[in-house]
Amino acid sequence: MFISRVAELGLLEHDNDSDILSGFPLGVQRTLVTQVTQCLLPTASSATSNQLLTSPAHVRWAMEIVGQGFALPIDEAPVIWQAVEVYDSWLHDHRPVGIREVEGTDVEQRFWQTIFEQFSLIFQPRPKAEMQSSPWIPDRTKGGKDASTTPHHADEHDPVGAHVALCHAVLQILGSVGRTLGPQFSEETWIVLLKVMIGITDCLLREPVETEKSTGTVQEQVGRGDRHTTIVYDGEEPAVRMADELCEHLIRVLFELWLRSGLTRVYMWDHLKRYFTMWTHRVPVIRQWNATILGLTQRVVGLLYGTTEGAGKVYIDVDEHYSVTLDLSSEFVVYAWHRLSYIIGNPNALLAPISELSIKGIGRVVQVWHTIGSDDGPLLHEVPGVPDGNTILHMFGGWLFEATIKTAPEFADGKAEALGILCRIFCQPQRRIPFERTYLERFYTAVKEGLRSDSQALSSIVQNSSTLFSRELLEGVRLLVPDYVIALKRILKPPAVGGDVLRRAAYAVIACLLPLPNHFEYVPLGIPWERYETYGVGGPDEPILTRTIRAMYFKSQEPVAGAEPSGGAHFCRLKPHLAELLLIALHTEHEPSNSRYILHLLTMFVAEDAPFCPGLPALVVRCIQEKLTAWPPDVLRTAFQTLNSLSGYYEYIQRNNKSCPRDLVLALCRYIDTSLVEENLVSSQGLIIAAYDCMIRWVICGDWITVEQATHIAVIATLSRGIGVLDRDDDFAAVAPPLPPPHPHPSHHHPAHHQNQTHTGGSTLVNSHSSNSITTSATIGNFRDLASMAGGAGSAGNTVSDKKKVPRHSMAASKLLPKLRGAHVAGPTTGSGGSVSTGTRDAGLGLPTFASLTAEMMIKGAAESALGRMVNMLGNFPPFGEASGVAAVGSVWDEEKELKRIVSLRKSLIEKESGKQADDEENPVSLADYRRYMRYYAFDKRTILGILETPAWARPVASSSDALVPAMTLVLRDSSGKYTWMSTVRYVEEGEEVSTRCSLVRPENTSMDETVAGIHVLPQPYPYSPLNAIVRNRECVNASAVPPLDTGVDVDAWEKAVKANAPELSVETASVDTETRKHISTAVQPPQPLDLMDPHRSPQCFRLYLAQAGYLSPTTLQKLWPLPITDALLQELRRVDSLPEYVPVRSTFSQRAKRFTDAVDYLYSQT
Repeated sequence: MFISRVAELGLLEHDNDSDILSGFPLGVQRTLVTQVTQCLLPTASSATSNQLLTSPAHVRWAMEIVGQGFALPIDEAPVIWQAVEVYDSWLHDHRPVGIREVEGTDVEQRFWQTIFEQFSLIFQPRPKAEMQSSPWIPDRTKGGKDASTTPHHADEHDPVGAHVALCHAVLQILGSVGRTLGPQFSEETWIVLLKVMIGITDCLLREPVETEKSTGTVQEQVGRGDRHTTIVYDGEEPAVRMADELCEHLIRVLFELWLRSGLTRVYMWDHLKRYFTMWTHRVPVIRQWNATILGLTQRVVGLLYGTTEGAGKVYIDVDEHYSVTLDLSSEFVVYAWHRLSYIIGNPNALLAPISELSIKGIGRVVQVWHTIGSDDGPLLHEVPGVPDGNTILHMFGGWLFEATIKTAPEFADGKAEALGILCRIFCQPQRRIPFERTYLERFYTAVKEGLRSDSQALSSIVQNSSTLFSRELLEGVRLLVPDYVIALKRILKPPAVGGDVLRRAAYAVIACLLPLPNHFEYVPLGIPWERYETYGVGGPDEPILTRTIRAMYFKSQEPVAGAEPSGGAHFCRLKPHLAELLLIALHTEHEPSNSRYILHLLTMFVAEDAPFCPGLPALVVRCIQEKLTAWPPDVLRTAFQTLNSLSGYYEYIQRNNKSCPRDLVLALCRYIDTSLVEENLVSSQGLIIAAYDCMIRWVICGDWITVEQATHIAVIATLSRGIGVLDRDDDFAAVAPPLPPPHPHPSHHHPAHHQNQTHTGGSTLVNSHSSNSITTSATIGNFRDLASMAGGAGSAGNTVSDKKKVPRHSMAASKLLPKLRGAHVAGPTTGSGGSVSTGTRDAGLGLPTFASLTAEMMIKGAAESALGRMVNMLGNFPPFGEASGVAAVGSVWDEEKELKRIVSLRKSLIEKESGKQADDEENPVSLADYRRYMRYYAFDKRTILGILETPAWARPVASSSDALVPAMTLVLRDSSGKYTWMSTVRYVEEGEEVSTRCSLVRPENTSMDETVAGIHVLPQPYPYSPLNAIVRNRECVNASAVPPLDTGVDVDAWEKAVKANAPELSVETASVDTETRKHISTAVQPPQPLDLMDPHRSPQCFRLYLAQAGYLSPTTLQKLWPLPITDALLQELRRVDSLPEYVPVRSTFSQRAKRFTDAVDYLYSQT
């Protein structure tokens, strides 16, 4: 006896020798079942219940009667419960004597099989008429079953609920039997049990889902587990409701028993796959499938990659109500994982919410494979044999790609989930084989369409592809860049799409796109960018910021001649859009972590693009300045760090927006002044110190503050407030705007302050609503009066003009004891006139806490340090930017002026020689003149050597002998400055002493009016005999006539042989008289004397000077690099000479050294 669906499916055949009581009247069946089950209940005496059935035949007779009780109508529920309890006891500890005697035999296995078959009769849905006519059902406790221990206790007026409760009880028994008796089951017993379970499951779960009378839609059932709360409705089908309420429990027991069985029979798995597809319209079935394949996948990973990966057992965790652990054999785990992974069929053929749920399950399986090796630290993804993307796509790629082309609105969630899984797959690095081209093409197509579709697909792609452009680039992935930029505008520009997580992912994508426009500068973007206006970009309603960015980039994007191919947009056109995304996000972002990320990206983008768009740094500084008062402390700290980095781009900022540093410094002053008003400075201590550091960096980044008097006064006032923070309870407590300059610059805009100045005896008394004087520590130095004036101009309270101030100690710690002593003497005080700080108090005693005093000390130290840096920059001699007279450390001699003098003198000499009238018009020095008299070299990439040769006719010397020697001027430039030496080259015989006298070149001298004088010996007329050498003079016809010196052959005989073998002379030579040739002198003639006073003569001593100076030695020659004299070289040298020599002591780096290094690198690149 078993449920009819088992026979209909062809799984089992009915036994004609069973089901004896089915033809008897219902009353007879009820009586027989009631009487027999009462005798066999475990609550009776053991002698009565266990020993009544002494043989297998007796047991089979009793089972025919008990099994018939499972087919009784539901109104006989008490009798059915008794039959269930009998079989429950037989399956555990109260087996009949006839079965205990045959343990381990086929009789025992058949005994279990019969129980499983008869249990299935309970799941047979009763007719609808029978359920409607069922009378009141009495309490089950009357049959001996405690209602409190019965699962799924149903309402007593609900016949379907009573039927469902019986089914739940039997399912619990079957699951428990599989765990306890499963190892004793034979394969045939397992097959019978699983076939019975397939029949039960198919009988119920094949029914359609009850959607009309359930409490929610299918989507709501997905969220709450498909649990129905309705009980009885007129006209409803009992089978439908039973299926809905038993689905979750039934599919769990089926999967658990199937895995515990360990069966690998192909026909059994084929049965399961054939009928499983009939149940996939139910959410609990898909949820159970997801949990099962996830647990099997984790176990397979553990088997393949060791104990550190995956899991040691199969863990199936559906929800908080159900979790099971299975210890299965390795072979069966792999086999079951493969069969169950594909048992569901194509998920895209299911209902939309079911399809989404199944795709999520596939995504969790893919994630398990991607996490292999993720705990290895630096050896990320270094586990050998990890499956690559092609392997995973072979398994699930067809389903995922098909899901991405769904266009129906109800499939939007599943489409977004599939796109996210594909993005995660393609973002993983490929260790062995790259992605197949077919997969790449389908992926790019899916992403392009997804980025242009609904917001769900867009969000899923962006969140799961943040590393798509950061890892090893896929082939052709650049095609997606325009689509991503357009999609990012949809996410970040108002009205924004998504939440904080999505925007964070968008910023990660932007970080990967930042270097691409410069790397692929003139690579075409492709057709999608031409449809840019389709996505709502552009138009007259664009924000001012967007128009500013576009105008700023318009000129920088003009094509370079011969560089940019014709036609279409290129990657460089993406720069304004990336800048717009970051700056708009900076204004609209409210999540602190995202705001800090944006600031970091802006720093990177400025470093990447400042040379191409010089106005970008100033615009970024402006945008950050506007948000200083709106950000929380953690973002504000990052903003100060960003501003510190941007101070290094002062050269670009000063060139495009001169007022930007002034406005930023004033904003920082206002922020610091406002923060110092707070009584408790503990929480804001770090921000105030960071603001001081940021402010002073911008103050000393250039010499702009020397002409900004109002800003200068404001900075001094802010620094004084920080230094006097320990005395702020005195008359230094108030903070107000600084004193404006007496004559503000027309371009400066400051609020007007109504102040009266009274001049008396050369002193200035500043009167306002109140005026206080302050005293500062000795660190302030020369700024004492200026700081006092600024502090007085901005203080509030009663007017104080002659109040004697107590000197403040230089060490902040010395303020601690006086304050504490004053507190004990005077007690707690309030107001600004007491001697005890009104800051944070300790337990209400009126004493300032140690934390508050420590914060004030730290702020004072930061202000003093900032003031010291400013003094080192602007308050020392030589003044900042001064490059004349004694203020210059290096040389101020100008080779350009000297060269101009030489060229002018040469021109006058030539005109005088030709008899022309001298032209008084001064002509500029040309590159040809530079190349005639100057040479430039770079040595070791650290020094630039310039050599200027002064001809004899250009040297204003009295002695003619001194004018005959070369005169050179060596100009050395390095990171520390410019230095000049003037020297002459002398011909001196060996052993002779040379006495020289040198004179420094005064800065006002621009000509060589003083030279080095000394002993000079002119060389003897040619030929001459060097010292300690024997010279043999020999007349030679030509070089080939020189006899070999190491042969010992007679020279005369050798000459005759050479002449005899000489070729015949030409006709012209042969015609010359032989006698005339005899009188031709073959002696070596001295060279023609050079006229050193000839202005047409070119300089010849550059190489000689380099050799004498040691630059042409083998060890140094390779470090010497000649620099071609071009306009770019001369312009770069002028720029280097204009750099300030003095560098602040506390600066983090030398601006001159950095810029000089950049100049040398530039000159090397030009060569």
